[in-house]
Amino acid sequence: QLRVHRRVAMSPIGKPLNMLKSVPELIIVVADTMRAHRAIVEHCHILHRDVMPGNILFRRMNDGTVKGMLVDFDHAVNSSKGPHTPHDERTGTLPFMCIHALERSQLPRTELDDWETMIYVLIWIGTYGFKGANGRAAKIKYWVGGTTLEDIARFKRGDLDNSSSFKSIINDFDSRMD
Repeated sequence: QLRVHRRVAMSPIGKPLNMLKSVPELIIVVADTMRAHRAIVEHCHILHRDVMPGNILFRRMNDGTVKGMLVDFDHAVNSSKGPHTPHDERTGTLPFMCIHALERSQLPRTELDDWETMIYVLIWIGTYGFKGANGRAAKIKYWVGGTTLEDIARFKRGDLDNSSSFKSIINDFDSRMD
């Protein structure tokens, strides 16, 4: 018999990334999030499969420091049952989906796919800023505006497969991060 355990938080458990005050705080929150992700994969055998800015929250501690957390495991799967989750399932949020999922690869989903999506989260925030208002995303705007999902995968590959393309994206980063 299949049993599912769910928890619903009825009061805020954290704040969204746009409430962070600085890039160093973002780095701490992302590091905490990925440590939590790794622990969940290692100890619970769960792949998240929808890492995106809205699924990363933080708490400000009494001493002013921040702690990051990963939430919303609605698309998560048990990875201990073997390679049963091919990329052709296409779970995730479009601009943050891993390339193999966009291409409908038959390879099984792994922890590295979620880590790939975290790279896209950082690029997105670096380009658009915490509040998404910078509008400097000349290159990565195609991550949501391709005619097909395969086109979006092609744009991502083109943007990240060589150092000069990646540097052009980094040059679009806004140091204010507002």
